[in-house]
Amino acid sequence: MPDAASAPTLAEAAAALESAVARLEDVAEALAHRAEEQAANPPDAAAAATMAEAAERLDAVIARLAAVLEQE
Repeated sequence: MPDAASAPTLAEAAAALESAVARLEDVAEALAHRAEEQAANPPDAAAAATMAEAAERLDAVIARLAAVLEQE
């Protein structure tokens, strides 16, 4: 276990979390876009619905993480 001196500061942890949120936003956007593309193709409609649902859940996670960042 790292000692306190080598542990990240709160500012460093917040910056890392902000970076992770930005990457998650990119993933959610790409996932939603891909779901829209697949929804137009009937054989892929079930996969598109699953991806759209996953994008919505990811958006909810992003919103919760953003709320935590705003509290800091």
